[in-house]
Amino acid sequence: KNPETNHFLKWDFQIEYKDGTKVVIEIKPSRKLKQSIVIKKIRAAKEWCTTHDMTYKVLTEIELKD
Repeated sequence: KNPETNHFLKWDFQIEYKDGTKVVIEIKPSRKLKQSIVIKKIRAAKEWCTTHDMTYKVLTEIELKD
């Protein structure tokens, strides 16, 4: 649970590679990345992933178009 927003953490994808590496991916519109609530959610998700030996990534429409 995110202590800053009091919401449960959830994401769009979780990938586990054969070597055991885990990556959490969230898809967000680039226009929302500067909103304070989104910044807090991203920060909390990064911290949670770090403590659980996972990598956290945010992708926007920009990266998805490539």
